[in-house]
Amino acid sequence: MKYILILLFFPCVLHAQLFKGGFVAGLNLTQIDGDLLAGYDKFGLNVGVMADIYVAESFSVSIEILYAQKGAATGIFQNNNLFLPEKWKWDYIELPLIVHYNDKNNMNFGVGIAPARLVNAQRFIDKNETEGYFDETASPPGTPPSKWDIGGVADLSVNINAVLKANIRIVYSLASVRQDIVSTRRNFTQRNNAASIRLIFLFNALGQKRV
Repeated sequence: MKYILILLFFPCVLHAQLFKGGFVAGLNLTQIDGDLLAGYDKFGLNVGVMADIYVAESFSVSIEILYAQKGAATGIFQNNNLFLPEKWKWDYIELPLIVHYNDKNNMNFGVGIAPARLVNAQRFIDKNETEGYFDETASPPGTPPSKWDIGGVADLSVNINAVLKANIRIVYSLASVRQDIVSTRRNFTQRNNAASIRLIFLFNALGQKRV
């Protein structure tokens, strides 16, 4: 199957006007809609690699492989009225696929999807992990988030120079990633909500633009 995908993809590269690879580094500001913890208070990494294929002068398609830390953070009131910090730490390997429009003012607008595979899920109260909270094998069993999250992506980049871009991005779950009885959403669902601030360093992988 992988050889078929390579054969299908290779002609696109050959006919593309420009193919660039790059490195991505930045921060996620995240929350989980439906968890009673409002605000983009959880900070995490958004780092990885990407490839950008220009299929026309104004349009390109990019694919990325990212390590994306998501979740939520705030404080909670205990029975003794103490205000204790709470953090939900959900880490993903994310694979955004985005179609971009590149205007003549060095700006780039994109929309796409971002499938993400969960690699870690933890909950902390006052820096202490809540054992079994996301463990299906615990007693009583926990309720972990889904192994996969499909996010919708809205993306904006500004060219700083020929090789560096400043980028902001919103990724929002298109379907529920977890159910919890305390959720404020319909059917007790929860969804990832992430805003990213990133720098993208691009290098020309296949040479100058063809004429």
